[in-house]
Amino acid sequence: MNIDEIIEQYTIESSIDTNIDRLNVTDVQEKLVNNKHKWSARLINHKIKLNKYKAIRLAILEEKIEEYQNTQPVMVNRSIAEKAVIKKKDIRVIDDKINNELLIIQHVENIYKNISFATNDIKNLVELMKLEMQ
Repeated sequence: MNIDEIIEQYTIESSIDTNIDRLNVTDVQEKLVNNKHKWSARLINHKIKLNKYKAIRLAILEEKIEEYQNTQPVMVNRSIAEKAVIKKKDIRVIDDKINNELLIIQHVENIYKNISFATNDIKNLVELMKLEMQ
């Protein structure tokens, strides 16, 4: 799945998980803990994926730097070699994956915050319903 599809799917799911009205307030409140766990697990999974991509990037970068230094007729220092290989396709591809994971993590963190604050929304809705019944 690409980033657009993941964000769209998560947006749809989060809107279902946070849809609170007078008729479903009890149901949403009962599911709140499970929803927090679901989004927390997704957040951790994406952070694990991000760490894997960073490790892959580092390994590819080290390989490309060493390869570059070995193919040069004169000894090239590491910073020059890194600047020379940083624009290689392999590095750009993994950088794109890292940036996409960072965006997904940011999105899931926002969803998690909304789910966490749902208890306040439920409390406010219940208070409003009490006031209307008086």
